[in-house]
Amino acid sequence: MRIGIPKEIVAGEKRVAVTPEGVQRLARAGHEVVVQSRAGEGSGYLDGAYAAAGAEVAAEAEEVWGCAELIAKVKQPLEEETARLHEALIYLGYVHAVYRPWLVDALLAREVTTFAAEEVALPNGDRPLLIPMSEIAGRLAVLTAAHYLAEPPGSAGVMLGCVGGQATAHVLIIGGGTVGRSAAAAACGLGARVTVVDREPDRVRERLTQAAPRAHLPTESVTRAQVEALLPEVDAIINAVLWDPLTGEHLVTREGLRRMKRGAVIVDVDCTANGVIETTRPMTLDNPTYVEEGVIHYCVYNMPASVPQTSTRAYAGALLPYLELLADHGVDAAMAERPELRAGLVTRDGVLFGRN
Repeated sequence: MRIGIPKEIVAGEKRVAVTPEGVQRLARAGHEVVVQSRAGEGSGYLDGAYAAAGAEVAAEAEEVWGCAELIAKVKQPLEEETARLHEALIYLGYVHAVYRPWLVDALLAREVTTFAAEEVALPNGDRPLLIPMSEIAGRLAVLTAAHYLAEPPGSAGVMLGCVGGQATAHVLIIGGGTVGRSAAAAACGLGARVTVVDREPDRVRERLTQAAPRAHLPTESVTRAQVEALLPEVDAIINAVLWDPLTGEHLVTREGLRRMKRGAVIVDVDCTANGVIETTRPMTLDNPTYVEEGVIHYCVYNMPASVPQTSTRAYAGALLPYLELLADHGVDAAMAERPELRAGLVTRDGVLFGRN
């Protein structure tokens, strides 16, 4: 099978879906791999390494998309990339289709077989292609909050840590899933006081306790009133939950921000505009912050791209077995052998599957 690895074009994105080691495995199995020039440069993988591993290096994106039977990506296609979709193409990468009806329309119109990496789910609910990035995002969120609390002009001048046995900052984490657990572990490790709130605290308690035993998890389901009561005392908020546009509500409102400390920090991993954090608006790694009501906001939806080598290794390592399976055996056999792939199926033969 011909496998295409295009260069990511989202602003600030430096990750790549397949490493030279992955290319070597695919090539040894008899597959043709075409990598766009400089696709791995931001993660430390130069064109020469891909060529030495057995890939053809193509100068332009059109060459990669045009010849590929299977495309492996990190971020979802942008609007300019939808023109490169074609019939019989298999796509494996992030999609986030619920927020991009125009992308779904393009995938359906061109009868692309689409697997959303973020929706591939094991029977226990774990998402093997999302977890590595969620773990990285959670840790980065805490490091980012620590930086903006302490250093830039307008910051609170607070160290996120522990001095003399006492926590110097209080971190509120919204959501106790993978991102939240990772953030709680990092914040507790630095010595901060950590509170985690969640809609289903009993569901997340065991894993959270294992990851961050010192974190406080209230027993009741999170509400806006509960969060707003905490706002005057917290130094940093990390939003670690996805916004549900159908049933969700703002948990941090603009009015609530006015009761926070000046120079406090919000790191919104989800980055949905007007979402869990009412004042969130998506930014880029090149321009990541803004201030609302005296509170510093960091809202970058591809935060793991700020550590591209680590993120690429984690993502590519998790993606490669699924990529090999699709290339070796095709769509039906791959889904039969690894049923979690079926959970990630978004479109096929012009038909929309599931709610992604």
